Amino acid sequence: MESKMELKDREVIGLYEKIILKGKERTLKVWAKIDTGADNSSIDVRLLRKLGPSPIVGSKIVKNAHGSSMRIITVIPTIIRGVEMRVRYTVADRSRMNYHVILGKNVLKKQGYLVDPLTHEPMPEERKKIWVIHNV
Repeated sequence: MESKMELKDREVIGLYEKIILKGKERTLKVWAKIDTGADNSSIDVRLLRKLGPSPIVGSKIVKNAHGSSMRIITVIPTIIRGVEMRVRYTVADRSRMNYHVILGKNVLKKQGYLVDPLTHEPMPEERKKIWVIHNV
């Protein structure tokens, strides 16, 4: 049986974090919203295209407030607070959402993150900004 991480050893992250996504064609930095109610992480299809080709590792039915839909799943190397991990994302049209990326419980549990709800939300003009870190 796995032992739980000590509370003192767990990293505290905010409700909003700048993350780095490492694609085949470029590495990008974006704001992500941490969603403790989402089982899975999600990435906007347009952002995924900017990263370059990404492996499709499966598909699943995702339920949300608007109903349910079938989404493909991809894996993208992602850096959060200096720690790189391979994150499974469902791919969705997030063009009407405030953030390109949602990080769900799949990431929170994997790293044992604690979420501080007192963090400040980025300004509206920053939320969908994309910083190019590296082009291949």
